[in-house]
Amino acid sequence: MEYLTMKKKIGILEHAFAAAVGAYYSINLTKNLVPGSMYQVIGDTEYSLNEQMNLPENARFSDVVKYWGNKLSPEEQENYFEFFSISNLLTKFQDGQTHVFHRYWTQSAVFEPMLAEQHP
Repeated sequence: MEYLTMKKKIGILEHAFAAAVGAYYSINLTKNLVPGSMYQVIGDTEYSLNEQMNLPENARFSDVVKYWGNKLSPEEQENYFEFFSISNLLTKFQDGQTHVFHRYWTQSAVFEPMLAEQHP
């Protein structure tokens, strides 16, 4: 019983932390482009993801995917790279799937563990 209670508490904390961190950017898949700058807000502080990843403004989407994917465990990488491949995402869109997401553990802009849920 105590195990289930602890598991529920951890689940609540994971979702609360994920909800407290937001990454903001748009994607143009047909041009392999993340126009402008990407940023993440943690608390009341805004962090530049472009600076963290050492990528310019108007970065290539494939470079962003590569950066975050290479930080994952080998077990998670295959699903991550498959999901975020431009051809996969465009196919989903062409098939009428307008709300797809991928959930995985990564790090926030301040290098703390974070449960990310990406909705390209």
